[in-house]
Amino acid sequence: MKSDSSAESSASPRRSILALAKRLHREALHGPPAAALPVLRRLLQSGVIRHLSLPEFFHQRTLVRRKHLLEMLALEAGHSHWTDYRKVLECHHTAGDDHFDLLAPGMSSLNSWFATFEEAQAFAQWHGGRCARHGRQGVVFPST
Repeated sequence: MKSDSSAESSASPRRSILALAKRLHREALHGPPAAALPVLRRLLQSGVIRHLSLPEFFHQRTLVRRKHLLEMLALEAGHSHWTDYRKVLECHHTAGDDHFDLLAPGMSSLNSWFATFEEAQAFAQWHGGRCARHGRQGVVFPST
C-alpha cells in the first residue's frame, strides 16, 4: 500500500508537466507576441501543427489546444506520444531523469544550450556540468 507522500511524489512530475502545458497554452492563446511566438514556433518545429507559417499560425492561434502542447512536451522529452509520456510520468518516483531537471526550481537560470545533445556532452566533458536532452537539443547544467 502506498503512503500519501509516495503517491504525491510520483504525481509531482505529471502535475509539473500539466501546469507547464497550461501556462504555455495561456501564453499561446492570450500572450503578447513576445510570449506567444516562442510557443507557436515550438509547436511548428515539433511537427504537432503543420502546414502553417509562423505568421499564419500567430493569426490563427485559437487553433491551439492543450492536447497539442502535451504532445509537443512529450516529443521534446524524447517520447513518441503524450500517452507514452504520461505513463512514464505516472510511474516516475524520483527526480533522477535529466529531462525533469528542466522543471526544477532554479533551473530556469542561464544554462548552456546546444543544437545537439552530442555538442552538449562534449562541452560538459571539457568544462564540467551535467547534460540533459531536450528534443533534438542539449543543455548543460552547471555542477553544484
